Amino acid sequence: MNQLLSHDLWPIISKLAKNASKRAAIAYVSSDEHIQFADGDLLVCDASHNAIKSGQTNATVLKRASDNGAILYSLPGLHAKIILLNEKAFIGSANASGASASSLVEAGILTDQPSIVVMAQAFVNQLASQATPLTTRRLENLLAIKVDKRWMGSAASRPRVKTKVGGHRTWIVGISEILKELPEDQSVVEATAEKCREKLSNPGSNIEWVRFAGSSRLRKECVEHDWLIQMWSHGRRKTPSDVYERMPVVGKEDFGTATYFYIEQFPGAESRAKSWGDFKRLASRAGVKRQIKPGSQFEIKESQADALQAVWAEK
Repeated sequence: MNQLLSHDLWPIISKLAKNASKRAAIAYVSSDEHIQFADGDLLVCDASHNAIKSGQTNATVLKRASDNGAILYSLPGLHAKIILLNEKAFIGSANASGASASSLVEAGILTDQPSIVVMAQAFVNQLASQATPLTTRRLENLLAIKVDKRWMGSAASRPRVKTKVGGHRTWIVGISEILKELPEDQSVVEATAEKCREKLSNPGSNIEWVRFAGSSRLRKECVEHDWLIQMWSHGRRKTPSDVYERMPVVGKEDFGTATYFYIEQFPGAESRAKSWGDFKRLASRAGVKRQIKPGSQFEIKESQADALQAVWAEK
């Protein structure tokens, strides 16, 4: 689903936001009439002295969100407007303001395309990692600033925030079930998996992990935000029993002689898994010419990955 929103933007966003987990980067936040951030939600905005004094961002609105349990960050110079609502992403022109909802002509795309949602999530995470947390003390200082909407001030010179958008690779990988216990690794894996939950694009997703040892291009080059199409051989089977649609890597960690990759498993992934034969037929339709074997580990082109995702959903 890809939908262009304009005059109906805020009514639709407001309805979707009511019962959704929210993670957003919105430059200016001066109203919470249409979207409220609460327990577990994350918001990155421009809460600089200039933004507060000019009224572009409202400290009272931020304090209310913080009191309700939202995690807030300030990033001066932010101009992006991205709102993640469970498995959907809105990317457009709208600040969270009364003017945006009542008089400005806005436009934006609402999508549930997994690759876009995950890239948007990664982008928001990158911004949060470079922003300043809005602690209780910082919010109190912001509340003390006298607002003068006629005053715009001058933008302070600052280094541009560096982010990486898109360009993430997709890998087809054969995976065999680990039949022996690895007690030394277990506690480390569980702790890292818990940290990776903060990076999930969908609160209904699970964290899965795969372990690779030995020398391979995938182990060296596959990084966070790349995608894995996993061909699982359960038990002692020599051929895959299930092949899972592409899922994003949300963490990577070397431990001992192995590398662990932490994967976001989307809701319903099990029901959408394909058989080994069906997967090879779909891959051929998507233009993957390379022979796929049970133990394959190789990268496919972005166009092939998108085509494979499209035919995957066909009945």
